Amino acid sequence: MDVKVTNSGGNVVYRGKTDAAGMFETKSLPPGNYVVQFNAATTAKGGPLALLVEAGKQQTGADSVPASKFNKGGVAMKIEISSAATLTGHVAPAGTKMATSTSTSNTSSTATNGKKSKLKTKVVNGRTYVWIKGDDSMGSSFGGHWAPEGSPEAKIAEANAR
Repeated sequence: MDVKVTNSGGNVVYRGKTDAAGMFETKSLPPGNYVVQFNAATTAKGGPLALLVEAGKQQTGADSVPASKFNKGGVAMKIEISSAATLTGHVAPAGTKMATSTSTSNTSSTATNGKKSKLKTKVVNGRTYVWIKGDDSMGSSFGGHWAPEGSPEAKIAEANAR
């Protein structure tokens, strides 16, 4: 999915794509109002989708968005950032349990407190990675993959493993 983030002046502050898990993350953005636009690069298939966009404690989301909406002009969401924060987002099948700000921060502190993750982990060159299972609910051919511990997709996978 293509992702574009614009500020209140209409300037593009981020342009990218979601990864295989449907996640994206911007650099730290200053306080202000932003619009996050999701468009499908190719024809979006599958059932309705859910969206979650977060910046610190602020979040906005939508559930049951028809996949066809991503091809016909896309889907736009507004979010206000009250203090400098990284903007993260997740696109997943409707009904998927997605992490909130609270569970995201709890997942991060659990890992740093030395408690064992519920996910399979490995350490490479001193950095911990967690195994993210592949999602075949939408007919995806993507298998699982390793993601850095603390990344947005690892936090969501950890929250869903509870």
